[in-house]
Amino acid sequence: MTVLAGPEGLRVHSCKLARSPFAAPEEVDSPLGAFAVGQRVEVMQEDEGYEGAWFVAEVLELQKEAVRVMYPAFAAEEGSDAKLEDTVQLRRLRPMPPPPAPAFSGSLSAGAPLEMLFEDGWWQAVLTASETAEDGKAVLVVQTVYHNQTHRIAP
Repeated sequence: MTVLAGPEGLRVHSCKLARSPFAAPEEVDSPLGAFAVGQRVEVMQEDEGYEGAWFVAEVLELQKEAVRVMYPAFAAEEGSDAKLEDTVQLRRLRPMPPPPAPAFSGSLSAGAPLEMLFEDGWWQAVLTASETAEDGKAVLVVQTVYHNQTHRIAP
């Protein structure tokens, strides 16, 4: 059984800071005035295999209906030191969320909407169960919303 990273790899999915995993992205507005050059934000991905995942980016330029961003976790080209840049629509941006409260995972119950950190992005998921690992420690079982994959996380 592979168990993902601890509490820093899990956060509550807040509808104030994120889209509901069940809401269409078009239903949420992101005003341009909410963002500034140099600000760290999260960008919702729409490419196949990354649907619904949020990746950290830095705002490089504000445009009329879009924002130019740079992803610090991704190279522009394989082997390059240059970072990937992209122009994204405002509806795909959200501010960085606050850190989760200490020991918040102990208050979660099955069905709770969450986001889990996996491969440098935050993926929308739902808590399906709590288990006890072989070493006696608690493990949360989550299922991703868009890809229906199950992961185990040690809180």
